[in-house]
Amino acid sequence: SSPSPPFLIVRPSPITTINHKEACQVRRGEEKGYFEFGGSTIILLLQKDAATLRPDLLKNTAAGYETQLRLGDAIGQAAQK
Repeated sequence: SSPSPPFLIVRPSPITTINHKEACQVRRGEEKGYFEFGGSTIILLLQKDAATLRPDLLKNTAAGYETQLRLGDAIGQAAQK
């Protein structure tokens, strides 16, 4: 299996605590950690052309809108190698 892409956890102001498992391997859908109170923001870093993102996400982002996502929602598809 290929390594997971790097990601950043961002602490928005209403979040009091970010709890995440250090140096562990998780599978798709498994808990990596959780935010206490409020919403959350995670930034996924991808190489150029590594994935095709959902068109609605690109459209909303270009228009300056957020898109609410829930655990398990697809954000795109990995590029074919």
